[in-house]
This record gives sequence, C-alpha cells and structure tokens, in this order.
Amino acid sequence: MHKWILLVLIGSAGWTVAQTTNAPADKPDVAKAIEHLKLPAELVGRIKSGEIVAPPVSDGSNKELAVRLMMLVKASPDDLKEYITADNLMGKDPTFSASGELLPDSPKVEGIKLTVDEAMDYLSAGPGNDFNFHTTEYAKLKDAKKKVKDDKDAPTVAAQVLSEILLARFQAYRQAGIGAVAPYDRGDGKFSEPGDELLGAMEASPILKNSAPEAYTAFCDFPGNPAPGAIHQFFWSQQKVEDKPAFILSHRMTYPAQHGVIYVDRQYYVSRTYNSMLTGTGCGQLAEGTMVFYVNRTSTGLHAGDQAQRGPEADAGRADQNV
Repeated sequence: MHKWILLVLIGSAGWTVAQTTNAPADKPDVAKAIEHLKLPAELVGRIKSGEIVAPPVSDGSNKELAVRLMMLVKASPDDLKEYITADNLMGKDPTFSASGELLPDSPKVEGIKLTVDEAMDYLSAGPGNDFNFHTTEYAKLKDAKKKVKDDKDAPTVAAQVLSEILLARFQAYRQAGIGAVAPYDRGDGKFSEPGDELLGAMEASPILKNSAPEAYTAFCDFPGNPAPGAIHQFFWSQQKVEDKPAFILSHRMTYPAQHGVIYVDRQYYVSRTYNSMLTGTGCGQLAEGTMVFYVNRTSTGLHAGDQAQRGPEADAGRADQNV
C-alpha cells in the first residue's frame, strides 16, 4: 500500500503553494518547522519554492528500506485529510482484493479470496523465508491441509485457518502491543522479530518523534500511555504483493496535532514477501501553507542478520498468546 500512498501524496502537489505575505501570526513558518523537526536548513528554500523534497534518511538496520518526503501545499489540513487517511486509500488501491476494520468487541475476518493454487500454497507452507508464520501457525496450516479431500475445497479450508491466525494475532496485539507479536519461524532454529523491527523503525523516525512526542510515545507503548485525543483503528487486508496474495494486519493511530493531524500506521503482521512496515503521514498548517510529510520504513527480511538465533522454547510463552 505504501506505493499507492506515495502516488496520492505526490499527486496532491498540484496544490503547490505560493509564498504569502498575510500569513497568520500564530503559526510557525517553514524555517521554524524545519528547525523544530531537526532537518537540514537547506531544505527551507526548496520547500518554499514548491519542490517535493526527500530529506536524508538512514535505514534503521541492514534489512530496512526507508524513505521520507515533504512538500508545501496551499490546501488546509482539513482539505488534505481525505488524501492521507488509510481507509480512503484502501478503497482505491487496486492491489487490495479484500479488507475490513477489526472492531475490538467483535473482530471478524471475512471475504478472503484465494484460487485453488494460492490456497494450496498457503496450506503447504513450512518454516523458511517464503512465508511469515510462527511454528505453531505452520502446524495449524498443516492440520488444515488434512481436511482437504478435493482441491476445490482448498480455498474454503485455507480461508478459515488464515482467518483464525489473523484474529489470534490481532487479539494478542490488542492486549499487549508489539511485545505480543509472535516471531516468524525461518527454520533451523532461526526466527525474525517483526515487533523488534517496528520499535527500531519508530526510534529511527525523528520526524514522528519531534512533530508529536505524545503521539510517538503512545504508539510505541500501545496499549499503554494513551495520548489524549488519539484514535486507534485496526485493519486486516488481502493484498497482491509481488503478484502473490499477502495477508496484513495493521494498526493506525490518528492524532490531532497543533494546526494539523498525524496518521501513523504499522503493519505488525505480513504473511509473506516482507516482514513489517511503518508508515507516517501528516500535515501541519504553517505561515506559508500546509506542510505535508510522508515516512515509510519497510523491513524486508532479506539481508544477513535478519534472523536472530533463537530456540522455539524461548518463544513458547509468547506464541501461546498469539495462535
């Protein structure tokens, strides 16, 4: 979804701002905003001229891909809201085949759509790098495959077991946050830790931390340390990633910052292709217009060092909470 969000944000550059001389006195200017965000001062002139800038960014680890963009537009934060809310983007992103909001009181995963081959691919999954499941989840998939008596039954069987896995992971995350995210079994006693990756991504995102410290802390510590005014939403989705169906669980927080709004979304579970993703999008009204920023940090899990050497026993307690 991050590619789609990126295109929408770039598309909104049609509202490129012209410098004004009658700016509200109670709002900071671009120079002060850049200083507050601890970004290079040389960006000020480029942003004020209407350029989409990509501030320098360091990958948080050798398995992370990171990008951030900023621009100035003449629309108000309220006008921009529809362009940067994930629910609007989910509805328009052509790579999504199914999605839904997970309500804490009655979460449901309905509408999974798989072909026979795609279903059998999931039901035949095992520890390694092709899929992202915990040891006990692979066991669930293996048991579910035994129920397939005819190939045409595979999509129904796979949809049922996948919905159970997604719901269990969501319920664990709701209760204990990132600390309850079960690791991915890579085989041979190796595991990837999406929870640790997401915490590292937050720590490596100064724009988020400096723009709204309360929101930053609330998102890092969820469900603890709630921020007043913050709204939390949870989603599941089925999306084509590298032409393969992937199932994703995400947590979005909307936070009303001063003269603007911030949306932070983390994909704390992805069933294949990449490990996790953190996206931050927001806007704030300045003297010259509205500053819009976009941050994306994706853990690919493709580099050496991705897999921490751990025994299954070390994860047994946490896995029981998730699956």
